[in-house]
Amino acid sequence: MKIKKFKAQTVKEALLLVKAELGPNAVILNSRRLKGPLLPAFGKDSYEVTAALDESAYAMPEQACADEGVATRPAKSVQAYAPRKVETAVAIAELDREKKEKVLPSGLSFEHFAPPAPPANTDGNFSVLRQDIDTMRGALTSLVTSLPDAADQRLGKGLRAIKKELEESEVHAAHIDEIITAIRQRSSDEDTGSISRMFREAQVMIEKGITVSGYSAAQKKGRALKIAMIGPTGVGKTTSIAKLASHFKLKEKLNIALVAADNYRIAAIEQIQTFAAIASLPVDIVFNEEEMERALKKFSGFDMIFIDTAGRSQRNAEHMSDLKRMMAAIHADEVHLVLSITTKQSDLREITRRYADASYDRILCTKLDETERFGPLYNLCRDTGMPLSYISTGQNVPDDIAAATSHALARLIIGGGDA
Repeated sequence: MKIKKFKAQTVKEALLLVKAELGPNAVILNSRRLKGPLLPAFGKDSYEVTAALDESAYAMPEQACADEGVATRPAKSVQAYAPRKVETAVAIAELDREKKEKVLPSGLSFEHFAPPAPPANTDGNFSVLRQDIDTMRGALTSLVTSLPDAADQRLGKGLRAIKKELEESEVHAAHIDEIITAIRQRSSDEDTGSISRMFREAQVMIEKGITVSGYSAAQKKGRALKIAMIGPTGVGKTTSIAKLASHFKLKEKLNIALVAADNYRIAAIEQIQTFAAIASLPVDIVFNEEEMERALKKFSGFDMIFIDTAGRSQRNAEHMSDLKRMMAAIHADEVHLVLSITTKQSDLREITRRYADASYDRILCTKLDETERFGPLYNLCRDTGMPLSYISTGQNVPDDIAAATSHALARLIIGGGDA
């Protein structure tokens, strides 16, 4: 097996080099685009094609030929060993039959003189041919996906780099187009100065598209600030409440109370009761709207009341109706829709749409430590028009939570383009 890499300015030129050196029977193993320097003036992209030729498959063993007294013949191409098409094989068989029947006595056929030949064993040939085809298909697919489409080719290197990074961050395509168009209108590739500058422009645009609500502020004495957390099961509502309650108690020195309305999961009730005991915070467990109103009245003299609600599936109409009634009884000052940033984009859109009836006014994002794709933060702001309140980056209470800032989030979504 002979394997070699070929480099050229275009794929076509690389394939010509392969054919010239290894011949038409070479198999393409891999192909990739090699990036040139960041600045267009110092060179263009090139392409590398890895090809192989199994020389033993296309030549007869010389020793065997010598032993038989047969002259060495040129190696056959792979087509010589491949099975013929069905229609061609049938046609040849019919012609052969007609020839033989012409020289036989009337009424007799060739089958009277010889048993039928066993079918040719073509399974091995089919298997080899299929492997070659699969290898070539994979190489071509890799090559096609590595090439920029026609629209990207018109952008220029800097804008293509920005678009690629935004796509990898999972920013919605429509938002990417808006950002690229805005940068393009300000300057062409020839006068941008540097790719880093273009990335900074993109960061500024993303920063402007991310709205934040900042830290919650306690009300005047005698009126508690009511902060409710809503969202699907398992996104971290109870843990987020524990972090925020600890922060405001320990660092802001405020009087904090807890109310839990999660009457669907015993584990959730036990979790918040355990936390309340550790943090020396009062907590009430409620099961309906009337009990909620009594608990809120009981804690009205505190600085803040954090309200934990049951996780609800956005697809369960009955559960969503229950949540809507509970939220009407709370009259919260802040309603945080808690979402995991690792949730699928399509599910995030559905959740934000269906939870609109619960009247959330900001979004708290969790599990930022479990992903490297931060584009959904930008998508959530743009698609819902709601600000981001807090971001959670782990399980540690109270440390792994912070107020969202547009500048820091923009830098998470898109880097500086220096690499």
